[in-house]
Amino acid sequence: MAPHQPNRSKNLLLIYAMSSLTYFSQGIGGLAGQPLFFHLKEILVLDAFGGAIKDVAMDGIMVEEGRRMGLVGKIQAVQWGSLTLASVITGLAGGVIAERFDYHLGFKLVAVFPLLVAGLAFFYRENPVGDRAQRPPMREVLKNRRLLLAMLFLFLLWFSPSFGVPVSFKMRDELHFSKLAMGFLGTLGSAFSILGAVWYWRVSSRIDLKKWLVISTLLSALSTFAYLYLTPTSVVVYAVGFGIASMATQLILMDFCARICPEGKEATTFALIMSVLNFGTFLSGIVGGKLHDLVGYHWLVVISGATTLLCLPLIPHLKVER
Repeated sequence: MAPHQPNRSKNLLLIYAMSSLTYFSQGIGGLAGQPLFFHLKEILVLDAFGGAIKDVAMDGIMVEEGRRMGLVGKIQAVQWGSLTLASVITGLAGGVIAERFDYHLGFKLVAVFPLLVAGLAFFYRENPVGDRAQRPPMREVLKNRRLLLAMLFLFLLWFSPSFGVPVSFKMRDELHFSKLAMGFLGTLGSAFSILGAVWYWRVSSRIDLKKWLVISTLLSALSTFAYLYLTPTSVVVYAVGFGIASMATQLILMDFCARICPEGKEATTFALIMSVLNFGTFLSGIVGGKLHDLVGYHWLVVISGATTLLCLPLIPHLKVER
């Protein structure tokens, strides 16, 4: 819906204002023992719904403005780097608030930030619809073999069976990591992944993206096979090294997603690609869980890495804009 709207900034303004209202109502409603307008489950549903729309709209702005200025890679590096940095800060701040203050304070603080984003959306001015390239019919976009092949490659890459939950159990039961230690490793990986975003911001305009698709696929498979060897030391090395590599790989693939979008349908096509990736991730979790029950942890890791490697033969057939 969002990519087709000529007044997308106004839609964002409304959505962020709604998010702020729902969080603030939960924060002040708790003073009387009950939420003011909404119960927590309604807030979570509204936030998830608004979040989906916001993601589509913001990605639409990114791909359209980035393609127009030739800065898709740099914009995505800033986008994902900022998002990761914010998640690290909020994770630490949220822990302090949860331990030392009432949770209603957290809702009140959260309510401030959508208003700040809404203010930025108010001043954003996108190109008028009439100034954009003639939009091709969506059915023509879906018949684009180049696009369909690229989406197949991306789907298979995201479909690699997931083994994140079994790794968590092994860290807890075999390596005897506490929940605090596991949370620290996650934060450590996120913090170092920002270096991957910085690297891609510096090199995105001059790398051979097709060559780096091969490298990123190999890195993904290598990082998967590495989890066959788990020790207290190795998981720390993985958190740091694979944190950087995973962000770089993510940005290479997101840049590729933006470059394959047909002119005139960039935002809508990018949203469609993200839906395909989300579906691949959904199936990855289901298949990973089933395979773990059938073949165990080690073979699950081997199958997941091999599935990633199966994407390599598709790369020579992909066409990538420079």
